[in-house]
Amino acid sequence: MKYIHHIFIILLIFVFASLNKVEAGNFLFPPVPTKPPKTPKPVRPTSSPLGPPEKNDENYGTPVNGDRPKWIERSAHLLTNILRIDPQGYKKMFFTGGETMYNVLSKGGIYQPMHPLYYRRDLDKSALSHSEDMSSTPCFQHPSCNGTDTDTRLRYFYTGCGDPNQDESSYGENILKGMKTAKDSINYWICENWPIGNGICVSDGSNDGHRSNLLNSDFYSIGIASKLSNVDSLVYWTQDFDSSICPMDIADLPIHSGSHIFSDDKSSCTFGVTFFSERKSITSVMGKVYINYNTEITEEPFVFDLTLKIGSTTKGVYFYDTSNFSKNDSYYFEFTILDNSKSITYRYPQKGYLRLIDESILDEPSWVKV
Repeated sequence: MKYIHHIFIILLIFVFASLNKVEAGNFLFPPVPTKPPKTPKPVRPTSSPLGPPEKNDENYGTPVNGDRPKWIERSAHLLTNILRIDPQGYKKMFFTGGETMYNVLSKGGIYQPMHPLYYRRDLDKSALSHSEDMSSTPCFQHPSCNGTDTDTRLRYFYTGCGDPNQDESSYGENILKGMKTAKDSINYWICENWPIGNGICVSDGSNDGHRSNLLNSDFYSIGIASKLSNVDSLVYWTQDFDSSICPMDIADLPIHSGSHIFSDDKSSCTFGVTFFSERKSITSVMGKVYINYNTEITEEPFVFDLTLKIGSTTKGVYFYDTSNFSKNDSYYFEFTILDNSKSITYRYPQKGYLRLIDESILDEPSWVKV
């Protein structure tokens, strides 16, 4: 009878996995040589300028590919950066079901705080191409559904940085199907299983390829895409990572990502933004979020102070929590710092406003022009 009992349990596990239809895959690529353009840009200086470089055209945080990234991808970008800035802080705040798991994102373990990731146009195009391919064919694999290998796809979209010192880059990729929210997707990649909790997550450093991609200190840039399939009604996710910062002109901007995240019951909304700088001369950091409530953007927005909840002052994540919101709201973040007694202000996005969007209007633009 005990053998029949064991078989019955195995069948239950198989049925549960089939019903959830959640799968994931990861891939890490070795450095790949790329040809520099005929007229390379100057090498970025080792000393950082005090303010945003002029060559950036003040466009970071604005759409990089049509009206992309969408809100859900901006949220996934923010959550990925929160995880990188403070793995333990992320675990306590967002890793629902696994907050007390000692073997995942363990304190003093192999995954330590690190720099966040900039969002990049060519990685967004690569990720979107793959998510659209997997969702429409459908297939679920790192190579394209027609068999084109992953490295060829990434090379096709890779534009290069124009820096002769960055002729080689290493790539990584996470894929997933079945998760509908950014938080659930990131948490699945961290846990390497679902549902989270009850000791089901794999331990740090033990077959945790997705987690190691999310927390790979060699990576500096990311592109993310999610696509709902009209064939099987599942959401297909792709994260593409790269070790270069491209364009290099954004490498001194301290705001890497910002978005909004809803509570599980949708009763409250958290506006979150990352601030990360290596400058030792910064003595003060003050963050604010500017919100337009159901009004024209031309009107004066309401201003709210941001609170540091994860990380440290110059390497942390700032939040504003509220239950007063609607999907017609728009917002942007702003930080004012004192660096060598000089006041400097940074804005994210650098132009326009982000839109407060929920799962019911995922295909609408997440950014609007002033």
